[in-house]
Amino acid sequence: MLFNKIKNKIFDIFKVNPAQSRMLVVNEELTHINNVLKNKVLYRGNANEIEQFFKQIGGSANDKTAARFWAVTPENGRVRKIHSGIVSTVIDFYANIIAAEYEGTSADEAVSDERLNLIFERNDIARLIEKAVTQVLVTGDGAFKLSVDRTVSDIPIIEFFGAADVEYTYIRGKLAEVRFYTDYIRNGQTYRLEEIYGRGSIAYKLWNKGREVDLSAVDVLSGLNDVEYNSDIILAVPLKFFDSNMYTDRGKALFENKVEDIDALDEVISQWLDAIRRGRVKKYVPESLLPRDNNTGIIQSISDFDDDFIKIASSVSETGDTITMQQPDINYTAYENSYNVFLDLVLQGIISPASLGIDLKKTDNAQAQREKEKVTMFMRSVFVAELKRALTDLADTVLICEDIMYGRTPGKYETSAAFAEYAEPGFESRAETISNLYTRGIISTEMAVNKLYGSALSDSEKAAEVKRIKESYSAELEPPVVG
Repeated sequence: MLFNKIKNKIFDIFKVNPAQSRMLVVNEELTHINNVLKNKVLYRGNANEIEQFFKQIGGSANDKTAARFWAVTPENGRVRKIHSGIVSTVIDFYANIIAAEYEGTSADEAVSDERLNLIFERNDIARLIEKAVTQVLVTGDGAFKLSVDRTVSDIPIIEFFGAADVEYTYIRGKLAEVRFYTDYIRNGQTYRLEEIYGRGSIAYKLWNKGREVDLSAVDVLSGLNDVEYNSDIILAVPLKFFDSNMYTDRGKALFENKVEDIDALDEVISQWLDAIRRGRVKKYVPESLLPRDNNTGIIQSISDFDDDFIKIASSVSETGDTITMQQPDINYTAYENSYNVFLDLVLQGIISPASLGIDLKKTDNAQAQREKEKVTMFMRSVFVAELKRALTDLADTVLICEDIMYGRTPGKYETSAAFAEYAEPGFESRAETISNLYTRGIISTEMAVNKLYGSALSDSEKAAEVKRIKESYSAELEPPVVG
């Protein structure tokens, strides 16, 4: 009875009211196209362009974005703002190693393989891959576009468009259209060509100041006509490495969520340089000892970089005027620690500092270096996996496009792209490992030769090497002849 009274008393005291529904409004900072521009400006790395961009999006003085280092307007206008360039360094690194590791794309049949190699070679596919990886890492996504222009080439032409010049239409999660945009300037007017790549069709529209105009307004486009072909395939292949969590059906740039960290890193570097500039040795020179112009007697002018002296009043003491020197103490350790902290924040989850040669001890062996590069290897594997898929689709689409170009029935093709292993060991280390496996009977002679030489030898040269090894090995196992 007493327990029930206490329990009821507690329920009388503690009451929980359910939360009331209310509308919460959060405004996005940038549209998709402005976000792409932000990423492109950071990749270009020009301090003047970066400052212009962030000052324009900073808004009012009460806007939190106006507190960014790049958005702040110094009162004296003499603060030197420096960009670290880490964005372009990392993106160029990934683009270069992925393009260098590309070993080619092959088709299932000899004839198709020969056609594919010709098309890819004529379109300089290795350079196109480097451009595609760079564009996608910078802007978030992009697409390969196939076109036919017999006045330029007798094979399909492959181009790549970044996120700023391409849009996608999805229906129930399935790609329905890819729209490409190209700007033309004629007589002071800017025209935008819209190429609509659908399933079995290509349509063209020309826009000027938001209204559609005739294609003849741009002379080079007057011969374009809408196209329909007998295939349920889009002659375009999208590419993205990450899905955006802000823009539906769009990709995410490599440094999408690192803007604040990059801004802080640039601020530390700029402050460091400013401290060094202000910390130069100062000479305090009495006015009677100041250098003057030989003709006019006027004291020579002083600038930021030739301030070898600071004028002070002349002395009236018996000892006369003397020159004194002073240098401020600069806390280099504090700046260096701040730099390392913010650089780590920028690179976290993107690339290992060891891959860029940062803080890589000379005493580390190859295994230790590979351990430090696990993040790089993981990210590289993500990029290569998506690129392989896109290149396979591109190869299939290119062969179908050539069939359509020459009036053939579109065929069905199976292709595959190959990439080398990143940071693979040197030849000596690889030879030692493979020879140990071979002598223990774990791998075959053919596998040993293929793993050891890779694409350095042709198939016939590998076959000859396999034959030589087998003959040499069998000769060693033959019992001696006793006479």
